[in-house]
Amino acid sequence: MLVCRHCDQPLGWAIEYCPFCGKVQPVAVAKRPSPAPVPEEVAVVQARRPPSAAPVGAASRREDPASIPELVASPRGSGLQSRCDAAATCEVSPRLEVTPTGSRRGFQGQLKTPRLERTQDRGGWRWWWPTALAAGLSVLGLALWYQWWGGTSTLHPPMVPIPAGSFSMGCQPADRGCYDDENPAHQVQVPAFEIGKYEVTFDEWDACVAERRCTHKPDDERWGRGSRPVINVSWDDAQQYVAWLGRKTGKPYRLPSEAEWEYAARAGTRTAWSFGDDEQALGDYAWFDANAGGKTHPVGEKRPNPWGLYDVHGNVWEWVQDKGHGSYQGAPADGRPWDDVSGAGRVARGGGWIGSGRYVRSACRSGNVSGVRDLNVGFRLALGPQPGQASRAYLLW
Repeated sequence: MLVCRHCDQPLGWAIEYCPFCGKVQPVAVAKRPSPAPVPEEVAVVQARRPPSAAPVGAASRREDPASIPELVASPRGSGLQSRCDAAATCEVSPRLEVTPTGSRRGFQGQLKTPRLERTQDRGGWRWWWPTALAAGLSVLGLALWYQWWGGTSTLHPPMVPIPAGSFSMGCQPADRGCYDDENPAHQVQVPAFEIGKYEVTFDEWDACVAERRCTHKPDDERWGRGSRPVINVSWDDAQQYVAWLGRKTGKPYRLPSEAEWEYAARAGTRTAWSFGDDEQALGDYAWFDANAGGKTHPVGEKRPNPWGLYDVHGNVWEWVQDKGHGSYQGAPADGRPWDDVSGAGRVARGGGWIGSGRYVRSACRSGNVSGVRDLNVGFRLALGPQPGQASRAYLLW
C-alpha cells in the first residue's frame, strides 16, 4: 500500500499531492507492510478533512475527531466497507467518497451518505430466517389456539369444582321410593374433584368421531344432535371419548365414580331429589316421562341443583366407572370406583326421559353390560385424579 511520507496516511494510488495534508509527494513512494490486509475493491480509512480554504502545501488544521467524516475509497466508487458487511447492522453517517479523476490533483472529494446494501452471497440468510421463523411460530400458535380453544364446549367442557366432604350414600330415611340395591346407606368420604356442568353432547362426541378417535357415530333417533345429550353410546364407547379428550387437552378426564356422582348430585342434601322431597316441583328440574314428550332435550334447559349441575335428574342415564352390585354391602368408603371382580356390568345413574319421578331420584341406580348402547343412556365427565390413584400424565398429539 502507498502511504504519504509526511502524514503516514494511506493513499491507494501514486499521486502528486496527498489529499490529507496537502504536501507534494516525490515520484517514488515506498511501500510499507500493512498490519491487516484490506480488500482491493474496498478500502476504508479514517480521513482527516482537508482544509477547504488553505492552498496546496499549507499546513492542515487540527479538527475535532468526532467531526471528521470517513473516507470511502474505491476504484469506481462501487464498493462498501468490509466492516459494515461483517456487522449485523451498519450505522450510516456522512462520508467523504473519493474517486479517481483525470485532474492534476488525482482525487475529487464529495460528502455523501452512502446507500448500504447487503450482497446476497455475504450473510444474506441472517436477515430472512428470523422472519420465516416468526411467521411459522405465528401460524403454529394460531392452529393450536383454534384446535384447543376455538371450540370451548368441545375440547374444554364447562366443569364445576366439587369440594371434598363426607355424605350418606344410598337410601335415606325420607326417601319412600327406594329399591333394594340402594341399601344399606353408608358414609363415604369424597376428595375434591370436578364434574361436568352438563351431560356430554352430540357436538362434543362428534368432534371425537371427526378425528377418528371414537369409532362409533351414534344415531340421534331423528331428534337432532347439537347440544342434545349424546345417546346410543356404551360404557366402552365412553372410555374411548375420555381417553381422546384427556390426550387432546393434557388433563385427566374420566368417568366419575358412583360415589362422586351421587355426592355431586345430592349437593349436600339428604332428600329424594336435590331440590327436596316434593315431586310436584320435579318438572322444573328434570326431563322425565311426564314432560319429555318421548325424547331427549338440549342440556341446561331445566334448573340446576344447588351446586350448579344441570340434568342430574332425568334427560338421560349417565354411565359411571363402577361395576354393578346388588347392594352396597362392602362398598368403598373413600369415593373410589367399586371396580372389583365381584361386580357385573357397569352402573348408570340419574334416570332418563323414559322413567317416572321414582327413577330420577338421587339414590336410584341402574346399569347394563359395558357394550350395550341405548337411546336413554349417555354420560357426564369428571376431571381430576381417580380417588385412591395417583395422577396420570397425558401426552398431546
